This record gives sequence, structure tokens and C-alpha cells, in this order.
Amino acid sequence: MKHSPKHCKQRRVSFIDRGRQMTIENIDNDKCIGCGTCVATCPADVIRLDKIIKRAKITYPEDCQNCHLCRLFCPVSNDVITISARTCLEPMISWG
Repeated sequence: MKHSPKHCKQRRVSFIDRGRQMTIENIDNDKCIGCGTCVATCPADVIRLDKIIKRAKITYPEDCQNCHLCRLFCPVSNDVITISARTCLEPMISWG
């Protein structure tokens, strides 16, 4: 059997190739308890704790790696952090 996309059971869809990428969009401050779990689990340092309001805030959304670790490890619930697709600001180069 040849190894080509036609023979794959599942094809990977990349939002970046289409000028869109997944990124963290919002943190619901009414539900956030300020524990810092999302800050500790984020490998890209996208989320930081705001010392004034004692809640998590988004500082570098463009660095989001779409790993969803912040949502997975949140002790409150998955709906505290919203992740969605957005249009990239700079043009992307598609290798193909």
C-alpha cells in the first residue's frame, strides 16, 4: 500500500495553512479562582496572574501553541478558558 494522503484514515487539518490559527481568546474572571494552574501548565507563557485582580489574564495570545493544557488542568472547569480560531495578522507560507 502506498503512503499517500488518499490512503490515510484520518487527514490532519491545519488552520495555519489557511491563514487561521487556534489561540486562547478569553478567561472568564467570574469563574477563575486565581489558583495559577493554567499559568504553570502553559508551555508558551501565554497566561500570567494579574496581581491586582488576583486572576489569570492573557498576555501573549499570539504565542498560543493550541495544546489546551490550560483548559485540561483547570480545577474549576473547561469553560473558564475559551480557545477559538482567529485570522493571522501576517501572511503564512504554505509548504506543499
